[in-house]
Amino acid sequence: MVTPTAVKNQQVLRFEELGKGDVLVAGGKGASLGELTRAGIRVPEGFVVTTHAFQWAVTTIDANGEIVSGVSSLDGRDLRASTKVGAWARARVEAAPLPEELVSQVAQRYRELCVGAGLDDLPVAVRSSATAEDSAEDSFAGLQDTYLWVRGAEQVNQAVRRVGRAFIASIPSPTDVVEGCPRMGSRWPSWCSGWSTPAAAG
Repeated sequence: MVTPTAVKNQQVLRFEELGKGDVLVAGGKGASLGELTRAGIRVPEGFVVTTHAFQWAVTTIDANGEIVSGVSSLDGRDLRASTKVGAWARARVEAAPLPEELVSQVAQRYRELCVGAGLDDLPVAVRSSATAEDSAEDSFAGLQDTYLWVRGAEQVNQAVRRVGRAFIASIPSPTDVVEGCPRMGSRWPSWCSGWSTPAAAG
C-alpha cells in the first residue's frame, strides 16, 4: 500500500525534474515534456501529478476495494452492467476529496507557475498522461478528459480529480474486460502546464 510518507516528496514534480526515463512516474506525455524542458526547448512551464499520487488517491477513495472488485467481476459482454458500473465509479470518485497533502502540493506548484508568469490566476491546461497510453502493444489516447483554460488553485485541483475520475470510470468497458486492456494495470498521472496562445497555426 502506498502511504503518505512514501510519496510525500514524489506526488507533484515540475517538468524540469523529469526526463524520458520517468514514464512510470509521469506517464509518456509528462516524461516527454520533462525531457524537452531539460533539453532547453521552450515549452510552457508545468508540473506532473505523479503515479504515486494517483495510487495514493485511489487507495484513499476505494479503501475497501469496492470499485476494483466491481470492475473485476464484470462480464465484458454485458454492456448494460459495464455502463452502470462506470457511472457508479465516476460518481464515487467525483464525490471523494483528494488527500489534503496532495491538494496542498498541487496548489503550491500552481502558485509557482503564477509567480513565474506574473499573474495571480494563470490559465492552464490539465490532462492525462498514462503510463501505458501509447505503446507498441496498445493505444487508447483520447479516451480521457482534458480541461483547458483552468484558473485558480481550487479549479486546478478539481480538474486533476476529474482527470482521475474519467480514467477510473472508463475502465469497465467490454473491450477492457474481454481483451485485458492495459488500462486496468496502468497508472494515471496528470499534468498541468501554462496556457500558450499561438500567433499562428496551420
